[in-house]
Amino acid sequence: LGLIFSWTIGGGGRGSEVSRGWEVPAHYHIHDNRERVDDRGPDPQIACTPWIQVTDYASRSMNYFDVWSPEISTRYGEVFWTMMDPVALPPDVVEQFKDGTIAITGYEMDQLDGDGNSIPYNRAYNHHYMAYIVGEGADMAMVDCHASHDHGCYEGKKVLRPVPKSENEQFSNTFFSEGNGGESRKSFHGYPNGYAQLISSPKEFHLEPMQIDTWNRDNPSLEFVAGPEPAASQAPPGASYSGILECPCTDRISKVNGSICSDDFGCLPFNLACLEEPGSTLISNGNKICNLDTYNGGQQCCPHQSILLDRDQNPWPDVKQTYRLKFRFYYQAYVPTADRVSASHQDLRRLYWQTEA
Repeated sequence: LGLIFSWTIGGGGRGSEVSRGWEVPAHYHIHDNRERVDDRGPDPQIACTPWIQVTDYASRSMNYFDVWSPEISTRYGEVFWTMMDPVALPPDVVEQFKDGTIAITGYEMDQLDGDGNSIPYNRAYNHHYMAYIVGEGADMAMVDCHASHDHGCYEGKKVLRPVPKSENEQFSNTFFSEGNGGESRKSFHGYPNGYAQLISSPKEFHLEPMQIDTWNRDNPSLEFVAGPEPAASQAPPGASYSGILECPCTDRISKVNGSICSDDFGCLPFNLACLEEPGSTLISNGNKICNLDTYNGGQQCCPHQSILLDRDQNPWPDVKQTYRLKFRFYYQAYVPTADRVSASHQDLRRLYWQTEA
């Protein structure tokens, strides 16, 4: 493996300071026009640049709002990987920016149970997520996938993505993603002053997470204890992680006429974007994932609702794990250029290239 909702739920609370459980990393800094504050001491490389820690949100006129995904409910070994139903943004945020533009200056994410407790990533592994905030200037539509930036893409596959209503639409939607989703939990993603992800007349949040259920139901503690794994698991004995999260091709999988076929999802064309250099080094390194005959694990073997266990494995069939993903977005109001005064923010666009398998 490489790196890099049917009901609607409104967003949660808003605020102007960081709440417990969502603390900004101690050494995260931003450009500001006040005196430099850095508890690690001076840095001659940046001595001429004023800095301050990102903890004083009120002074930056920064607020936040929360959005929660619908519930995810899975059995052991199950993959959840699909675009969820849209989540309406909080009504007050929609009203505030119905004729304006919101500037997203940072965000955080976590996965929580019904009591608001964080779900450890050794129970529900977030391989990655793709998320969008969409404004009135765009609609969600089924479009052709692209191997360079859509996980699990194959010829003829359609994916649900935001599409601007016209070529003249500006700031109609924006994209958020983490390929190391689990490792990014509770990590603040923030931008320097004057930079933001901009969305005009924002209305909805759309989320496509890839989750793998690795929770050993016989283990009540938060310490990791591996559950049953298929024969194709490549996790070594005593590994501190579940081999299931690597999407092994179990005995539910067969290879037929250039396709990967499964008891769970039928047949899908084998179509990996193994590019010659400089696109990637997969081919030049002789990586086994580039050939169907030697492909033994990866995203091609774990589409939505597939079970990453062998046919004779069915532990805890009636014990589901249920939780939701939570995103907190920090924002300011965008002020466009006027009277020779520059705009308050420059728009940030996420650049993305994958060599996923």
